[in-house]
Amino acid sequence: MATCLAVTILFFPAYKLGNLQQHSLEEMAASPFQQQFGAAKANLSSRCQNCTWRFACHGGCPKHRICMDGGERQNYLCKGYLEFFQHVTPYMNVMRQLLLNQRPAAHITRIVDMIADDVRQ
Repeated sequence: MATCLAVTILFFPAYKLGNLQQHSLEEMAASPFQQQFGAAKANLSSRCQNCTWRFACHGGCPKHRICMDGGERQNYLCKGYLEFFQHVTPYMNVMRQLLLNQRPAAHITRIVDMIADDVRQ
């Protein structure tokens, strides 16, 4: 079965676009439902628009925007995303430097304890 979904994580029947055996990917992507779903991603709360982590999260999936924050829909996973991004930032910065220096990002495993010590200080 070649089912195509607007939501990639879990199967929600309401987000089913169609089947690749019956419709092309282009047809499904151009469907009114998918266009509306895609447009909803751009409708961010003011909190999201001003968030440090917007580049990584983009407001999350529209189906998770159910919490009201000053009359605007907010992703209910936002608090967890904020904590996660704050936690991983020092490690991601080191991996970025490793890659910029033509070193494998996997080398972070050799220095992860040193980074954790720096974070705690």
